[in-house]
Amino acid sequence: MDAVALSHTSGGVYGNCFLHCVFFRIADPWEVYKDQLGGDCYFIGGGNGCTGRQQVSRHSDAKLEKLDGYIYNWVASRQNEIINSEKPYPVFIVNTYGGGIRAAAWTSLVVSYLDSLTGGEFQRHVFAYSGASGGTIGASVMCALRKAQKGKPIAPQQVMQFYKNDFLTPVLVGLIGRDVFFSTTGWDAIDDRARLQDNIWETHLSSLDSGIYAKEFCSLWYDAKYKKYDVPLLFSNTYHVESGLKGILAPVKLSPRHFPQALDVNEKLAGSGVALSTGSFLSARFPYISPAGKLDGTHHFLDGGLKENSGAETALELYSLFTELIEHRERKIGNKEEKSIKDSLLYIAYSKIHVYFLSLNNTGKNDPEATTKNLVEFTAPVTALYNNWVGNTLKADSVLKTQMKGDYFQLRPLKEMVWHEGEAFSPVLPLGWQISDFALQRLHESLTYCNIPESKRDVSNPEKINQILKIIGNDFRVSHSCGGN
Repeated sequence: MDAVALSHTSGGVYGNCFLHCVFFRIADPWEVYKDQLGGDCYFIGGGNGCTGRQQVSRHSDAKLEKLDGYIYNWVASRQNEIINSEKPYPVFIVNTYGGGIRAAAWTSLVVSYLDSLTGGEFQRHVFAYSGASGGTIGASVMCALRKAQKGKPIAPQQVMQFYKNDFLTPVLVGLIGRDVFFSTTGWDAIDDRARLQDNIWETHLSSLDSGIYAKEFCSLWYDAKYKKYDVPLLFSNTYHVESGLKGILAPVKLSPRHFPQALDVNEKLAGSGVALSTGSFLSARFPYISPAGKLDGTHHFLDGGLKENSGAETALELYSLFTELIEHRERKIGNKEEKSIKDSLLYIAYSKIHVYFLSLNNTGKNDPEATTKNLVEFTAPVTALYNNWVGNTLKADSVLKTQMKGDYFQLRPLKEMVWHEGEAFSPVLPLGWQISDFALQRLHESLTYCNIPESKRDVSNPEKINQILKIIGNDFRVSHSCGGN
């Protein structure tokens, strides 16, 4: 298939050594990109093949399945496991909120924690992640690590160490003026902040994922060398600027009937591909912090959280298709004329599936709600637009919770989860792309309760985690010690 670059509104290719020295000295990212560029490149302008753009070809095996066909094959790949299960076979759909690096870190920490408690079984029961903004990034990281680790769990401590890297400086390098200059002049001379961001995440993750984050998006799910249907699907929700509609990039073909008023980004790619990093960050392009993504010159994409910041709407649409197919398959297999041995076994498998939702909200539990002070005519419209976005998010997740009732779990960071010198405090959970060690500790201890006095523990997260473990079939109880987790 042809290669494609998801370009950015502020351009492109590396400039000469002078530009490198002037514009890159702040972040010193040259060592980060040298390997990807094939060594040191010193040239005037572009055109010599030394490029920092993300151009990747669609994997040869990546003939995308329709989502309904993928669901059928996903169930069939677990047929014996489902049939032999002594209780209903749990299938999880995870929706994960946006919120910059705190959302990414919270998502990765929760998934790695549940995986570590179940020996990797949790993600095997996850059919898909539906994310917005930073939540998509955290989910995409876990998808890449799932494949790289061949289904083995990765320790939460390794995840924490990864998120201690500096993901902010490359964005600031462009934001402080360089991108403004090049986008204004139209000179495609060096990578913009979005491409720098893709590269820095690929590089920092490469020690754990063997470079998977830099490979073509769909190849993660269509690799003949790795067992199919083991890595959860990723639905990267974005915002289509021209239409105001939600856009979805996923490694499957989507039906307009099941995802109404949503733009399938794969259709616009027309058989070409983007890197996993680029496709994931298509969901995390907050205005001004990141430039809009531009595809074929006519389609622009911004942060998925601008449309709906929980991923719950797409998750519910996915659930509706999943249950529809289960009911249809049961009716079809139940027909006496179609009762082959294979289909009879599949009938049993479908009848034993039970779908659950896990919602990962990264705002602190019991944190005070924001109030609007001194609302005046000048600020009222901006405040209203912002709160409309917040309201859409709360509505989407609330609908999901109401419909699923006892099959819905939400985990979120707790408040006073860090103790220092005998006193509790709540480190700020940032929205940008840099997170402090204390903030990471707060997220981690919201799950493990390491070093937290028993009288100060809020039991809501451990109770929910234990319920999830019980559903999966693991008798492990959440420990309040720090040992290894």
